[in-house]
Amino acid sequence: ENITCTVTDNIAVDTVQLNVTGPIPQIIPMVPIGGDVFFCNITLTVVGNYTDHTYHVWADDISGNIATTTPETFTLYPNWDVNKDGKIRGADFILVAGHYGEDGPSYGWIREDVNNDGKIRGADFIMIAGHYGEGT
Repeated sequence: ENITCTVTDNIAVDTVQLNVTGPIPQIIPMVPIGGDVFFCNITLTVVGNYTDHTYHVWADDISGNIATTTPETFTLYPNWDVNKDGKIRGADFILVAGHYGEDGPSYGWIREDVNNDGKIRGADFIMIAGHYGEGT
């Protein structure tokens, strides 16, 4: 996941990081990419509802002042739940079919690239089929 945020300070920002709680807690340094915008890339691999797990941005300035954003909860849906409804059903196949044969600029460029190979092909349908009927 590509994460960006805007951090401002009346003197100078020193450090910005993304803090993620969950099955695998992570603290990821964020780098400036221009002006007040900071960026990081994170790979989240444990799927599920992170109801008790959150992310927030932490920053400090060169004077030692610290600020954090409000923690937010999030859900990481498995790739084969294309429409992110918690159920693996026909709707997921339909979404992939709508992009069948397309190639993207990068791996996992859209949710319909279920196997993250940059192409919408039969392998994407196979991944959905392997989980068909799962969910509530």
